[in-house]
Amino acid sequence: MGAKNKLLLGWEGGRALVQAVVETVLSVGFERVIVVVGYERDLVGDVVEGYPVEVVVNDRYEEGLSTSVRCGVLACGEETEGYLFALGDMPMVKAEVLAALCRAFVETGDPQGIAVPVAGGRRGNPVVFGTGHRKALIALVGDRGARGLLADRGECVVEVPVGDDAGLFADADTPEDYERMTGDHNSAGE
Repeated sequence: MGAKNKLLLGWEGGRALVQAVVETVLSVGFERVIVVVGYERDLVGDVVEGYPVEVVVNDRYEEGLSTSVRCGVLACGEETEGYLFALGDMPMVKAEVLAALCRAFVETGDPQGIAVPVAGGRRGNPVVFGTGHRKALIALVGDRGARGLLADRGECVVEVPVGDDAGLFADADTPEDYERMTGDHNSAGE
C-alpha cells in the first residue's frame, strides 16, 4: 500500500477497514476480542477506541505477521479455549463464517483442533487454532503467520465448507486489491 495504512482505508458506512472487521468479530459474541496494533498504532488504536476490545501493541511489527500472532496469543493468557485470527484488512469476511468456524472447532472438542474455512476448493482466512498449538504459535517467526502450522499439522485441520465466499480471499495488500474489493463490494449492493 505504500505510505497508506491499509487498516485505515475507507469502507462502507464511513468506517475504516479495521472497524468493519472489528464489528463483524464482535457481532459473533466472543467473550474477549483483542486487536493487535503495530504500524501507526495510535491512529489504529483511536479508530477502534469505543469498541469493547482490548488493544495490544506489537512493537516488533516490522519483523512480520508472526509477531502480531505472538502478541495476540500472549495477551490471551492460558485460560482461553482457542484463538480466532481475523485479519484487519479483510472486511468482507462474514459473521456467519466466523460462527461456523467456531462451531466446527468446538465440535472437535480437541485443544489440538484447527478450523479452516474452505470455498471453491480453497482454504482461506480466518482460522481458529486450539490452545494445544499455543507454544507453536508463540514460536512463529517471519511474515508468514501460521500458514506453516497448517501444513505441518494437517491431521489437526477441520475444513469448514462456507459456500463460494470470496471474502475469505479478499484482503487489501495493494492499491489494486483495495480497488477490486471496493468495486466488488459496491457492485454486490452491500
